[in-house]
Amino acid sequence: MTTIRVALAQLNPVVGALHANSDRIIATVRSVGGDADVVVFGEFAVCGYPPEDLVLKQRFVDDCEAEVQHIAESTGSCAAVVGTPERGSDGRLYNSAVLCREGAVQHRYRKRELPNYQVFDEQRWFSAGPVDQPLWSMGTIPVGVSICEDIWVDDGPVMVQARAGARLLVNVNGSPYHGAKAVERETMLRERAVATGIPIVYVNQVGGQDELVFDGGSLVVGGDGQLLARFPRFVEHVEVVEVDLDGASRPPERIEPSTIPTRNSGRRWYWVPATTAARTGSPT
Repeated sequence: MTTIRVALAQLNPVVGALHANSDRIIATVRSVGGDADVVVFGEFAVCGYPPEDLVLKQRFVDDCEAEVQHIAESTGSCAAVVGTPERGSDGRLYNSAVLCREGAVQHRYRKRELPNYQVFDEQRWFSAGPVDQPLWSMGTIPVGVSICEDIWVDDGPVMVQARAGARLLVNVNGSPYHGAKAVERETMLRERAVATGIPIVYVNQVGGQDELVFDGGSLVVGGDGQLLARFPRFVEHVEVVEVDLDGASRPPERIEPSTIPTRNSGRRWYWVPATTAARTGSPT
């Protein structure tokens, strides 16, 4: 059996508090110690979500990249997946996720599907990432990483990653709350897992920013569509889940969210690290 120990970090980043956010990311990774192979944080975990017009300031984007490098330099064998704005060599802005491990940034993914409806206006700020982005390597495991809207699109980026040979799908989010959202998310994720036969790790932030409220409710779904973990809503929570990459079974005939109890997926750990003292330097 091939397994990977994934820590889901459902935290409440503060928009613009780059030092505090990155210090908290580092503290969380260190808290996990040797208990996880990778810690996954939410969309724009470095700068807070949504940063809106702050990303139009070149210094802000540069400072975010400096924090990404600081996070990377602090990592060892336990990897960290963090969301950040990124300006590419083509001069365009991207909504990105990066993999930090062994002191360096090892992979980057740029969000493909940019929502422009209701509370979302991402096409105002960002360009869509390339269609054929390579899978990430976590040890010997090929992983497909995507960002929020990417996983909602039928036959979208996640299905492309599955066909490319991913054995684990990771989706990072800043998904706002509304009354039926938890059921909608769970239904969609279980459908995606069944369609691909691949486990899915879904991490969402908590907290509030202006008119938006984020409810967490992070999930891990097995390749057979069954729940491995369901996180609490509206509270910070960090938990390690051992995911069996060979455990997919035949799809269930019908998917009904919230009716099947969470399956015990192995040992888990719970904590929320304390915020560390602010570092000196840029006030951003």
